[in-house]
Amino acid sequence: MRPLIFLAVTLPLVCLFWVGFSHGSYITIDDKNVYGTVFFIRGRVTPISDIVSIRRNPIFAGLMAEVLMKVRRKDGTIAERGLANKPGLTEGDFMRLLETIRSANPKVAIDQELFAK
Repeated sequence: MRPLIFLAVTLPLVCLFWVGFSHGSYITIDDKNVYGTVFFIRGRVTPISDIVSIRRNPIFAGLMAEVLMKVRRKDGTIAERGLANKPGLTEGDFMRLLETIRSANPKVAIDQELFAK
């Protein structure tokens, strides 16, 4: 009986997390703004014109790479915000994301390692 109760409780939770993280996590670029959504919760909106640079940050001993963007705040200071992790997007989607940001803000400095496969 205990295994059935365990499955009845954990299976819906696992399904909820799977749907939330697989279908509820994405990056949106609209009207000169970029923001990420994780688990259907919208993150902080960042104007593309405020992005200073985009760089790669290796994590898990270099097995994965998080993509960080440096953003100029309203008071003039620089802050880093996470944009995406490279393995989380297909290669084509990731390149389109970088090109869209570059076309909206040609001054942004993008790390050349991000364009390598």
